[in-house]
Amino acid sequence: MSAFRVAVLPLDAVEHHPKADRLSLCRIRGFTAVVAKNPDGSHRFAPGEGVLYVPEGAVLPENLLREHGYWNEALGIGKLAGPLGNRVSAIELRGVLSQGLVWALPSPGAAVGEDFAERLGITKYVPEIPPELLGQVAVCMHAKMGYDIEGFLNYPTFFDNDEVAITEKIHGICTQVSFVPGLNDPDLFGGGDVAITSKGLGDQGLVFKNVPENADNPYVRTVLDSDLPVRLRAWAERNVPGEKVAVVSEIFGRGIQDLHYGAGTPIIRGFDVRVGRTWLDEDDKVAALADLGLERVPLLYRGRFDRALADELRSGWTTFDGANIREGIVITAIGSQEKRITDLETFIRPVLKYHSPAYLTRKGGTEYR
Repeated sequence: MSAFRVAVLPLDAVEHHPKADRLSLCRIRGFTAVVAKNPDGSHRFAPGEGVLYVPEGAVLPENLLREHGYWNEALGIGKLAGPLGNRVSAIELRGVLSQGLVWALPSPGAAVGEDFAERLGITKYVPEIPPELLGQVAVCMHAKMGYDIEGFLNYPTFFDNDEVAITEKIHGICTQVSFVPGLNDPDLFGGGDVAITSKGLGDQGLVFKNVPENADNPYVRTVLDSDLPVRLRAWAERNVPGEKVAVVSEIFGRGIQDLHYGAGTPIIRGFDVRVGRTWLDEDDKVAALADLGLERVPLLYRGRFDRALADELRSGWTTFDGANIREGIVITAIGSQEKRITDLETFIRPVLKYHSPAYLTRKGGTEYR
């Protein structure tokens, strides 16, 4: 669902940095990027001008690092984030959160919305998965999902006319459990009809095998300890006989990611349910998770969308443990989960994530998939 793009976009506003005379604030969509001014102190870009926006998580090749002044010749690496200094990340510059890079157009006449990622050799950062999260896998295309959620700041007016549910976004490992009636695959769980996989593996149609070597895998162990495969089969056969059902959950706690929410052992919480090819709406999803005996991620608000409230709710402390910062929130429109057209003429489900500045700029963070 989430598309990585390095697109041409118009600047909404260009302002002086309140605490740095040589820096400008470029407002683009819902993002702010801090940009150096021209040597004479003038803004490098103008409101309404089309620019190339390089988002967080972009990995730049050496030629672009050199071209844009992000290369450390002495060390032979870039000056950005990551061990090779080649990854764009959020950073606080003189008290302002800067997200992404703003560049002049790579070619004259480039159209708004045009994507230059492939042409420039810019790729999306995919973190390396630690050995303890890996396991023996099998191919199961019936469980292939490609699950992801777009960022709210890409579409800051998307929910302006909606009633929404806002839940806390938990920093764990996204887990997909699918019941496929009649599959009868000896490599799978729940009598051969239940597949357990991660977001990254699920993107490829790979699932964890039901073998002793996977017994200590956090995905497999936590799902089996929750008895979800048995309860998912029973729920599906009772409520939607013959249909494939997928439950998307977050597993979190000590040893999973850098934020552990005070949990000594992994915890699982559900947040999405799909029957056939249809994602359940808010009320049906809540009812299904309750029937499955799977606790939902914390609900923070339900009502008319309010941007100021969303800004407030994305930050602060988790509802699980006051010593743990909040990763952010997930905003879901009440009602149909069919894809809608955006103002960028893309189609997305009405569900978006919104990260907190503290989460984006924390040190030593992990982002396993």
